[in-house]
Amino acid sequence: MLPRCTARRRALLASALALALSAGFSAQARAATWLEPMNVSGAHTSAGCSFLAPQPGVASVRVAVDGRGDTIVVWTQRVGAEQHVRAAIRPAGGTFGPAQMLGETFPCYLLSFIGAAPALAAGANGDAVVVWAHPLAATTVIQASVRRAGGAFGPAVTLSDGSRTAGSDPDVAIAADGSATAVWSWHDGANTVIQAARRAPGGAFPPPGGAQTLSAAGRDASAPRVAMNDRGDTAVVWTRSNGANRIAQARVRRAGAAYAGAVNLSASGADAAAPAVALDPAGRATAVWLRANHVESRFLTAAGALDGGVDDVSDVADAGGSPSVALDAANNAVAVWTGNNSTKAAWRASRASFSPPQAISAPGDANALPRVVMDAHGGAVAVWSQGLTAVQAARRPAGGSFGGVTDLTRPPGKGVDASAAADREGNVVAAWTFARTGGQRVAQLAVYDAVPPRLTSVAVPALAALGVPAAMSAAASDRYSGAALSWNFGDGTTASGPQVAHAYGAPGVYTVTVTATDGAGNAVSEQRAIQVAAPPPAVVPSPPPARPASTPSIEVTVAFSYKAARRWTRFTRFTVKRVPRGATVRVSCRPPKRAHRKRPRCPARTYRTKARRSSVRIKRFLRKRFVARTRIEVRVTQRGKVGAVKLLRIRKRNGPSIATRCLPPGERKYKRC
Repeated sequence: MLPRCTARRRALLASALALALSAGFSAQARAATWLEPMNVSGAHTSAGCSFLAPQPGVASVRVAVDGRGDTIVVWTQRVGAEQHVRAAIRPAGGTFGPAQMLGETFPCYLLSFIGAAPALAAGANGDAVVVWAHPLAATTVIQASVRRAGGAFGPAVTLSDGSRTAGSDPDVAIAADGSATAVWSWHDGANTVIQAARRAPGGAFPPPGGAQTLSAAGRDASAPRVAMNDRGDTAVVWTRSNGANRIAQARVRRAGAAYAGAVNLSASGADAAAPAVALDPAGRATAVWLRANHVESRFLTAAGALDGGVDDVSDVADAGGSPSVALDAANNAVAVWTGNNSTKAAWRASRASFSPPQAISAPGDANALPRVVMDAHGGAVAVWSQGLTAVQAARRPAGGSFGGVTDLTRPPGKGVDASAAADREGNVVAAWTFARTGGQRVAQLAVYDAVPPRLTSVAVPALAALGVPAAMSAAASDRYSGAALSWNFGDGTTASGPQVAHAYGAPGVYTVTVTATDGAGNAVSEQRAIQVAAPPPAVVPSPPPARPASTPSIEVTVAFSYKAARRWTRFTRFTVKRVPRGATVRVSCRPPKRAHRKRPRCPARTYRTKARRSSVRIKRFLRKRFVARTRIEVRVTQRGKVGAVKLLRIRKRNGPSIATRCLPPGERKYKRC
C-alpha cells in the first residue's frame, strides 16, 4: 500500500507513476574528476647524442579523440640510434592495443624533450592523421600516416619534395568528414616558405611536389600552425620576415574554395613568434602569438579578412611564452601562456577583448608548454608542465574562471610536455612524457571523466506475481572507466549486477530504479514501474449443479496496462486472450451511481465482435477516462459452452479489480463458477 500523504502529494505521485509506466524516467548525477594516470607505452632508456641534446627513450607524446570515442596516442621512441614514431589506439570503452610503428624521425632533443614532434589530428568520422619530419641522407621530408575509422594506421607517405629540406615542425588538422590539411616549412632554394597539402575525404594526400606554397617567396617563414572546423574551413598561421622583423601572417580557406590572400596579423617593429590558431564552426579564426615577449591576438572573418585590431592578451610587461588558444561553438575564446614563471589564462566573448590575465598555476621555475582545449559544453581545460617536474591541469567551466590545480603525474618521476584533447561528449584526455627515476621514460595518459555512463538497455516487466521472482536486466557503457550497475526495487531492497531477480512480498505498484556509475563517480539512472498482483484464489474443481459435468467451459484471461490518477483510470492496453475461434466477445460499461448529481456516462460504447483469433484487442476502451467505481463487463460466449465473464471494477489510484463468473448455456445471468 502507498504511505499516507496529502491529496496533492498523492496526485503528484500518481502522475509521476503514470509517466514511468509509459516511458520510464532517467536522471544524471555528475562527479567529474581526473582518473589515475596510465602507461601507454613501455619504458625506454635515453641515450647520449650530445651534452644538452640526448636521445630520449620516449618524447613528444600527443593525443587525440575521434568522433567514435577512440583515443589515439602518438610518441617518439628510441630504438638503438633511431627515433621511431609510434601510435597506440584505445577503442571507446576498451583498452590500448599494441603500439604500431609509423616511421622514423630525428633522434636528438634539446634538454631531452624539445625536438622533432609528430602532429596528430582525429576527425568526427573516425579518421586520423599523423605527420612528422623524416630524415633522409641529405635532406628532410615530411611524412604522414592515415588511419581510416576503426582500423590501423596505413604505411607512411611522403608529402614534401625531397630535393629540398623541410622543417621539423609540421602540423595537421582534420574536418568531420576526414578531409585533412598538413602544413610545414620548406626551403625553396633561396628562402624557407610555408607549404600545405590537403587530403580529400576518404582519399590520399597529393604526391611529393604537389603541395601548395602559402607564404610569399623572398623572405624566410617558419612555425606554421593549422586549424580546421567540422565543415572543412581551414586557417593557417606562421611567422615571416619583412626584412626588419618577423611578423605573424595568416591565410584562410573556406570549404570547397581556394585560399584567400595572406594577411599580416602583427605590427612591425618587434619580432613575432610561436603563433597558434583556432576556428569556430562558422569559419571565424582567432590567432595568438608572441610579440615583444607578450601575447597578442586578432580575429579573421570566414572570408579570411582581418576583423578589428590587435588585442593585448597578456600584460605588456609580462614576459610570456608558448601561447595556446581554443574556441567553443559560439566563438568564445580561451588563451593560455606562460608568464613570469606561472601559467596564465584569459578569455573573451565572440569578437570582444580578452579579460585581464588570471594566474592559474602556482609560480614555479621553468613553468612551460601550456595547452588549452574546450569541451562540447564550453568548458576549458588547460594542461602544462610545472617546473619541468610535474604535469598539472586546471578547468574553467563555461562562463566562469579557472579553478584549482590538479597534479596529473605521480611521483617518483617527472612529467613534461603535455598535450590534451576533448571528445564530443565533454571528456578531456591529457598525455605527456614521464621520466622515471633511473632514466627510463614512458608515455602516460589521464582522463578527465566528465560524462556519466550510457544505459544502453533496461528490461523490467510491467507485471509480476506476488512472491514470484521477477527477472530484470540492464546494460551500460562508459568510454573511459567502465560502468557498475545497482538496483533499488522500490520496497526497501537493493541488488547489483547486470541481471537480477526480485520477489515482492506485498501487492502494489513499485518504482524500480537502475543506476550505472562509472569510475569517476558519474552516475545515470532510469526508472520503471512494476505492478505486483496477488494470484487469484484457487477454485475447487466441482461443476455447478446447473450444468452437466460434460459441458465444456470457456476459459479466458484479460490483460491490460493502465495509467491511474486520483479520479480516473485510463487503459493503454486492453486484450482478451485465449478466446475460442468463432466465440462472441462482448465488452460493456456501467458507470457508478451518484447520490447528489447526475450519473456520469460511460466514455466507451458497448463493443461486440466474433473472434477470429485467440487474442482480441478492445481498442474502443483505450485512452478513455473511466471514473472510479465504473464496472466493465467482458462476456465471451459460444453455443454449447459455459461462457466466461470477467468483471472489472475501476479503483482510485490503483489497477482495476477483477472477478470471474460463469454463464451457463442459454442463460443471460451469470453465476459464480
